[in-house]
Amino acid sequence: MAGREIVDVAYGEGWDSGREVALGPIDAATAAARDAAGQPYAVVLRQQGNPGVVVAHVAWECHYLGLWVYDARGRRFLETDLRRLAEDRLFLCHQRGWAYTDDGTAEFAADAGRVTTRLRPDGGGTRIVESRGDKGGSLQTAADVPEVTGALVRRKPPVPDVRWFRRRVGNRRDGQGL
Repeated sequence: MAGREIVDVAYGEGWDSGREVALGPIDAATAAARDAAGQPYAVVLRQQGNPGVVVAHVAWECHYLGLWVYDARGRRFLETDLRRLAEDRLFLCHQRGWAYTDDGTAEFAADAGRVTTRLRPDGGGTRIVESRGDKGGSLQTAADVPEVTGALVRRKPPVPDVRWFRRRVGNRRDGQGL
């Protein structure tokens, strides 16, 4: 069906990016309990038929939510760091994206282009564009935080609801877990 895709959800105590698996798999109830207590955990989202993955690193006790997005080759191409300013407000404080030149380029390769945005709650920030990564120059500009929209997120996202996702805490076909 168009517009309907299945996303597998797994929870763990952390994420092993080298093996692309959740560390210390936990179930949804344990993830919800950790969330309520502010303890760290990871949420791993995989769309069926797509080898890419999205990993949410949650640690409310540290006022932190990190989102890491991986491509089909297992390379991180986007990372986003948010900080909790209040119980129902998150602030986007850092975002970095990488542009890999081809499928054979290693993760974080020196010549991978990248764009980094750093924002502050006081409204200021910077945006750095490095089109050739470490191998070329950079362009740094001011990045203003919009007052009403943009970097502010009004509600703390809940632990993903299994009604919307098909949760799979068990093992992948290769036996390594999600």
